Amino acid sequence: MRFFPCSAAIARRTLVLGWFASFLASLAMLLYLYLGDWIVQDNFKDGLSQLSTLYAPYLGAMLAFYFSMRKKAEQAAQAAGMAFALACTGSVIWNLGILISMARVVLLWGRIEPAVKDIALLGSTLSWVVAPAMGFYFANPFASGARHED
Repeated sequence: MRFFPCSAAIARRTLVLGWFASFLASLAMLLYLYLGDWIVQDNFKDGLSQLSTLYAPYLGAMLAFYFSMRKKAEQAAQAAGMAFALACTGSVIWNLGILISMARVVLLWGRIEPAVKDIALLGSTLSWVVAPAMGFYFANPFASGARHED
């Protein structure tokens, strides 16, 4: 009996997007609390570490499976859009975290010492989000467009 009639690819994509949306929502709430001075840097660090600990195994496994699946050429070309979306999402998360931390110093809303600690924490804690998506996107000839350059 099928509860939700859909293809395996759509089901996988839905799960990946649902998990990523939940992770991003949790991260946004934590950032909102921290940037609004509702929590201090130690609480932010603990919260970010906990989010990473909770989500890394599941999102990491989903991403590894998703990116390692062998596809026919036409399927790989269609999957390039999803790879680009994941690579962009990871890039936005990574870069916004660093840019916001540094912008707070430039705009005189914070000091450089905590900002440096924040970007070190963000970089090390969120690397598992960015690395697989970027690696797949640039290594896959269909995703990066290299196939068309030949």
